[in-house]
Amino acid sequence: LPQGNDLYDVFFIDSQTGWAVGIFGTILKTNNGGLNWEVKNSGTTNTLQAVFFLDGQMGWAVGNEGTILKTMNGGQYWDKQISGITNTFNAVHFLDSQTGWVVGDGGKASKTTFAVGSNGYNGRILKTTDAGQTWNTQPSGTSNWLNALHFIDNLTGWIVGDFDVVLKTINGGQTWYPQTATSNASFLLSVHFVDSQKGWVVGDGGKILKTTDGGQTWNQQFTVPFLPSEFYSVHFTSTD
Repeated sequence: LPQGNDLYDVFFIDSQTGWAVGIFGTILKTNNGGLNWEVKNSGTTNTLQAVFFLDGQMGWAVGNEGTILKTMNGGQYWDKQISGITNTFNAVHFLDSQTGWVVGDGGKASKTTFAVGSNGYNGRILKTTDAGQTWNTQPSGTSNWLNALHFIDNLTGWIVGDFDVVLKTINGGQTWYPQTATSNASFLLSVHFVDSQKGWVVGDGGKILKTTDGGQTWNQQFTVPFLPSEFYSVHFTSTD
């Protein structure tokens, strides 16, 4: 890689094209499946925690100090969007060019895209319905950090966070209700669903959880023994 900075997230839209983000506002792009990476100017020195692209041109990156960046040209240039807060955003997910969420800290949720974040151990959710020009908070109902989110359509989505937090919405994030994944104070770090019923969550201690009923019940699939390892990301391309 053309720099020595820590990287926190990576996103590919196909087998060749992908982006990575990390500390000091680092953004990298590859056009050949990761063989080579090019540094892009993010316009910020804040740590970037997550990146998401809808296609080869339109994408968002989020991170510390309420940072939300958007690109319309594949990451060549990035514009800052106003979140209105200084919390840390840990994840971002868009359904289309207008609707998305970010999540993190702060105990609230906002809509345009969904973003999740953290701040003083309060779960924050923001949503946008105008491509990120404005963000609205949505109540998360938890005081714990929120680390990741995934939507399968414009109504149904899940968020995971610290201390076993799993939240589900079936109305586009207007309301979120808790689901029980584990009972041992786990930090849940990533979530992915392939349809309305089947999904996975991963987290600290090498934990992997699976549901086949939309999150009503979760079964532990695998835990790496004797390792303090954390699984930071999970993604499936099919139900198998």
